[in-house]
Parts: sequence; structure tokens; C-alpha cells
Amino acid sequence: MTGSANACRRMRSRTRRTRRRTTAERPSKMQGRTGGVRRRVGAVGVLSPRRRGSSSALGFFAVVVAAVASSADAKTVRERWVIRPQIITSANATFSPDCYLGDRRVLLVNDINPGPVLRAEVGDVVKVTIVNKSPTDAVTVHYHGLSMKGYPYSDGTGAVSQCSVGPLQTQVNEFVAEDVGTHYWHGHTGMERVDGLQGAIVITDPHDEDEKLLRTLYDEERILFLQDWYHREGSFQRTGLDSLPFRWIGNPQTLLINGKGQYLPCLESEDNCVENCGSAGGGYLPEINVEQGKTYRLRIISGAQLVGLNLAISDHAMMVVEADGTLVRPFSVNNLDIMPAQVSSFLMQDYCLASLPIRSSRSLA
Repeated sequence: MTGSANACRRMRSRTRRTRRRTTAERPSKMQGRTGGVRRRVGAVGVLSPRRRGSSSALGFFAVVVAAVASSADAKTVRERWVIRPQIITSANATFSPDCYLGDRRVLLVNDINPGPVLRAEVGDVVKVTIVNKSPTDAVTVHYHGLSMKGYPYSDGTGAVSQCSVGPLQTQVNEFVAEDVGTHYWHGHTGMERVDGLQGAIVITDPHDEDEKLLRTLYDEERILFLQDWYHREGSFQRTGLDSLPFRWIGNPQTLLINGKGQYLPCLESEDNCVENCGSAGGGYLPEINVEQGKTYRLRIISGAQLVGLNLAISDHAMMVVEADGTLVRPFSVNNLDIMPAQVSSFLMQDYCLASLPIRSSRSLA
């Protein structure tokens, strides 16, 4: 037993020496893959302890410099939006978007429909001061299409992640712009956006390579904000839509482009209508100034509440370059379906665009 045990110990000892020799003479697969590279890199001193520390310090310094440069590019964008209710009547025709003067309540930001365009660059701190002048309505504003990371209290979800802006109160929405593209802001309490509480958002990034390339394809840009316009306010519409049984409120009376359109009966009679509605200088035809020979990027926002729209431009193809805030591989279409809250961009040259009157409408009005 003793001799046998000693023999076993000697055998294990020889095996260990053989393994050590084999390992020394024969590098492992991992060493074989990286050994040559490590020796070549080591030859130029990159892996020496002193230079490795220097390289790390240099890398950290570069990161700090990049962060400082990025923060230096950022700025604070300040907006002041005063939300004020108005009544469209024959004595107050200023806010009628389609010539019609029936009693209709609207809720406007800074007295315009659609509201102001919110523009910012990536990294900007955006501060929107919302002043609610309504004595009866609480409001919130949702920034549709923006991720709002870290800023849920500015996302417009009243009584969920933030308090609503109460009647005659003021609130500041703050967030950092991150999402490049065309987006859309709108009222997020009840159906306030159908009363005019909505507008466009444009976030740009001057350093984005895809955006740089796209900007070489056009000279200027314009915004087309589309709306379905009803002659009854949002509270009336909501009553029908929330009722049991459900009541469809019908088609809109007018389609608006950038807040303007023509109600068909006003083209045939002036009863309850603004005078000279159909005239070119009446101010009820949307106008977009362009120059012949230039290429334009048209940013399309559907501010429609209830209906899908189909956009077509007579005798022109549309080169689509953006869909829902994301650049896409360009493709050409003759018309474009766009649903409520959807956005798109296309390139155009020498065009004529019009909103045609709706000739039939089934509604509760």
C-alpha cells in the first residue's frame, strides 16, 4: 500500500510538471488570438503602466471637454402662452376661421389658431409658462411625440403625473428637448384641442448627419397645420361621444389649413357669415408665400380631432422624407393619408394647395 501510494504521488508530480511545461510551451487559444496583438501594441508603449494611465486621463479629459462643449451649445427657450376663451359672434368676427359667425366658444393661445410654433434644438431647456385666463376651465398641454424623460410633471397628464392649470392660474412646463423632428402640442383636458388649443413643435439638431444631408435637398421650410373644424365646441361634442348609446357628432363643417378655410354656405349666402368670405383678399384663404424655383420642405401636422384626412396637391407628386418625427428613406406619393395627431414631411417645388369646402355634412348641429 505504501509503495503504491508513493507511486501515485510520483505520477501526479510528473503530470503537474508536464502540464506546466505544456502550458508554457503551448499558449492557450485565447493567448494565441491576442498574444501577437498585445506584443505589437506593447511595442509602441500603449500598454505600459505609465502610458495606460495617461491614456485614461486623456480620454476622461476628452469626455469632459465634449460635455462642456455640448452644454455650451444648449440654451434656454422661453415661451409664454396665454390661454384665453373667446366667443365667435357677429360682433366679434376676429376669431372665425371659416367665415361662419354662429355662437361658438374657442380657446386660443395668444389669440391665434393654431397656437404658437414651439421651436428648439436638441439639448435646449424649454420653459413654457402657461397662463390660464379662463375663469371656468382647467387646462393641460401635452407635447405629443416628445419622450419627456425625467419630466413627467410637464407631460400634460392632469391628475396623473401633474396638476392641471386651474382657472386663472399659471404653471411652468419645463423639459429638455431630445427628439429631433416634427411634433405636435395640444390641450389634454377634455376636448380642448378641438377649440383651438394646439400647435406645432419643431426640434432640430444642427450636428445630426442625416438632418444635414436632408437640408441640402431643400431651400426653406413651411408648416401646414390641418384641422377639422366644427361649429359646436368641444364640450358639446364630448357629450355626444360619451353618451349611451353613443352618438356620432357628424363630419366637420370645414377643413382648415393653418387656421383658415371657407364654410361652403358662406360662399353662397352671407347669412351668419363674414362679408366677402369668398374674395381673395377676404383673409379666409390660407396663403403660403414661396419663390419660384425653390424646393420647400412642408411639415404636415394633423390637428384633426375626429376624422382622417387625405392630402393631395394637384398635378404634383410629394417626396415623403419624414413620418411621425422620424426621417425615412425618401419615396414619392400622389396623395397622403394622415390621421389625427400624425405628422409628416415632404419636399415640393412650385405648388398650389387648397382646402376644398365640404358639400355634405351629417351632424348634430
